Amino acid sequence: MKKRKIFLYGLIFCTGFLSFLYLSGHKVAYSDVDCTQCHPDKSQGKVIHPAVQMGCTACHTGVDASEVPHKMTNKNPKGLSADAPELCFGCHDKKMFEGKDVHPPVAAGMCLSCHHPHVSNNEKLLRAEPPELCFGCHDKKMFEGKDVHPPVAAGMCLTCHKPHASNNEKLLQAEPPKLCFTCHDEGMFKKKFVHPPVAAGMCLTCHKPHASSNEKLTVSPVPELCYTCHKRKDTKKDVHPPVAAGMCLFCHSPHSTDNTHQLLLPLNNLCLQCHPEKASDGHVARTFVSQYHPVQGKPDPSRPGHMLSCISCHNPHQSDYIRLFQFKAESAFGICAYCHKNIGGI
Repeated sequence: MKKRKIFLYGLIFCTGFLSFLYLSGHKVAYSDVDCTQCHPDKSQGKVIHPAVQMGCTACHTGVDASEVPHKMTNKNPKGLSADAPELCFGCHDKKMFEGKDVHPPVAAGMCLSCHHPHVSNNEKLLRAEPPELCFGCHDKKMFEGKDVHPPVAAGMCLTCHKPHASNNEKLLQAEPPKLCFTCHDEGMFKKKFVHPPVAAGMCLTCHKPHASSNEKLTVSPVPELCYTCHKRKDTKKDVHPPVAAGMCLFCHSPHSTDNTHQLLLPLNNLCLQCHPEKASDGHVARTFVSQYHPVQGKPDPSRPGHMLSCISCHNPHQSDYIRLFQFKAESAFGICAYCHKNIGGI
């Protein structure tokens, strides 16, 4: 209410003063008029457009302010020298607003949808601070979920996206995975064995960039996410309990690792995490010529080119045979003949 009174008083003063000069035969030049006498709000704020400091005629060339109400000497709204965005390009480099992907409001010349032309309490003369400004067009629900990407939660839209134009899809500052490595340690994704989608930079194949109802921003819960590419491992008679529970990441690294098969640890060491007794009580059978059957350090007869390990006998995911055996067997010793041919047929 107070501001309204000040505006009215200012308008009355300006009208009276200009009328006096006109009746006295004095023609007032536009350059001599102090527009802030009637429009004080156009120069008061935390951030002031430099063009305002250059004088109103920098943009409003078609306004004859020597009379009230003002006469317009051109057909452009508010007496502007040109319509936006051409008016804006008089100072701002047009190339900054061009690219393979241009923000639709920019492409439509809607500069004032986001920016105040004179003053603002926000940086860059924005009408509101991000992300609230962005939510004026973008559905806020798309950025909410059980797991929200920290930059999104912090309203840091411009950390990943350019506001005007970009040579990358989605107005991104850089293409994935380079963009992702701005925050995420690149070394964690460049170990000896790299998951093919990671090697191809396909971060968004598995992860949502903004928010998700799943942990780690995954597009779907594990193991369903894994089965998008991998054949199901839970369809046979005997399923390894971690597999049945969908605990793929209990054994495998989703990004990269120094172990084969994307394992978190060397194969036998990984198995011992749940089966520690196999490291101390011997495995599998004691004979007259050997303390116990070796499970490492010797060639695997059933898999030429590989060394003995837990998976020489056991399938780590599922099997139609007892004890998750790799081969058909009806007893513990039934699998021995697959390597030890001299003990009899199968």
